[in-house]
Amino acid sequence: MKRRTFGILIAGFSIFVCSFSPLPQLRAQAKPAFTMQITTVVSSDGSGTFKMELLLPKEVLAILKSVPNFTQSQICSGINGNLEGASKWTQTEVDGGINCLSSKPFANLDELISVTNQAVSSASFDRLEITGGHFYYDLSATVGSSFTPDANLPFGVEAWWIVEMPGNVVSTNADVKSGHTLKWNLLTAKGATNFTAESTIGSTILGIDSTLAVLGTLCALACCCVVLLIAGVLVFVLIRRRNAAAGTPAASPTPGG
Repeated sequence: MKRRTFGILIAGFSIFVCSFSPLPQLRAQAKPAFTMQITTVVSSDGSGTFKMELLLPKEVLAILKSVPNFTQSQICSGINGNLEGASKWTQTEVDGGINCLSSKPFANLDELISVTNQAVSSASFDRLEITGGHFYYDLSATVGSSFTPDANLPFGVEAWWIVEMPGNVVSTNADVKSGHTLKWNLLTAKGATNFTAESTIGSTILGIDSTLAVLGTLCALACCCVVLLIAGVLVFVLIRRRNAAAGTPAASPTPGG
């Protein structure tokens, strides 16, 4: 597979988008988005999946169907001609729209480096490691000139670099953060760009790191025990005072019953 830069990826994406112009205009409303996204999903053991996707929602697909000689079954195969080296794309229908997907698994972080370099030649990792219970992701790349979609297009255009972190995110320079998912906007990035993030490693309980969750549970149980002990002492003291006020000493055990 030939290597590609971000510039080639975005240029090919823009060519593919513009190949459908001119198109009929939508009514005045929020435009649906024709989206390209490159996603890295990392597990806590360093394995995961590297994916490249084109997402055409049903609103965009409905517009494209009005174009003369439009062939829905060839949308994803057309990507191969516009994105150099993009091969083995699969096309599926999702919620009335079309998704084009190229996916490759990796067994460890060394394979992730190789897969990323094959997809984007300008990308290199300044840091990619799991150490001390944390995952560190620091990728540098030359994005090239920003692509600005034609304002007359009847739909929006988006391009994202996405990383799904293996734990709670500690720090990042991502444009969008949602839980463990981080997104960098490739259309607004320009020149030398760094995608940096750090997360904890391990499972979570209700969104809380499992270690912290266990410690929190133990602390809660300890607090409950202390509260019960204090309550028991108070009850004992109150009973003794009530008996003393009534002139009846508190019952005490006698030897031999």
